[in-house]
Amino acid sequence: MISGRKTWITNSPYADFFLVAARTGRPEDRHRGVSLFVVDKSSCVEVSKLDMMGYRGSGTSEVLFRDCRVPESNMVGQLNGGFKVVMDALNEGRVVTAATALGLAEAAFEDALAYSRQRETMGVPIAEHQMVQYMLAEMKVRVEAMRLLIYEAAKRVDAGDPDYPMWSSMAKLAAAQWGVDVARMAVQVEGGFGYSRESLVERVYRDVKMVEIGDGTNEVQRLVIVRGLLGRIRGVRAG
Repeated sequence: MISGRKTWITNSPYADFFLVAARTGRPEDRHRGVSLFVVDKSSCVEVSKLDMMGYRGSGTSEVLFRDCRVPESNMVGQLNGGFKVVMDALNEGRVVTAATALGLAEAAFEDALAYSRQRETMGVPIAEHQMVQYMLAEMKVRVEAMRLLIYEAAKRVDAGDPDYPMWSSMAKLAAAQWGVDVARMAVQVEGGFGYSRESLVERVYRDVKMVEIGDGTNEVQRLVIVRGLLGRIRGVRAG
């Protein structure tokens, strides 16, 4: 029997099943007393969609489980072994989240670049103005730096590098910070139009902010990175 609630669950309105981390051990066992179960979306599950600033297509919701009967056969992995599965998925998933920021940033950059070529002031496209050129250059550097770091992190995940959690966090932290930077500069390049609901970059600016929060905040990523660095010094791996 599973009862409880969890907030900030993406795709909840569209899902037919949920993968639920439930306590199966004693409270004092903490993370060592957690198991994973597949729970069918039925009358015992209530989904309430959240009204968010951005990332609105994700269907992020609060999910309430009311006395859901779940057979033992629905358990994923070992009894009380769910925490490691969750953490492995989270560490790998941070590369995907970073790639989301990259896609958003690239879209914002391309839109701002196109806008700067067709919008004219003082008789010339604004792309001819030095300060606009400065922002375009800064945006391009961030987009390509994000791409390279994400590829490196993904390569290390695929190779089973013991330090891959640190690299995943580095990719996510960089992508979150630089993605927000690129979106902000894109809005600035497009000016009043960039601030309007008609523009693509306005939505990107709201959407990419999620990457600084979801799958572990920027502050959490810094802690994971430092733990990996200190682990190297002490002969202990990150993870």
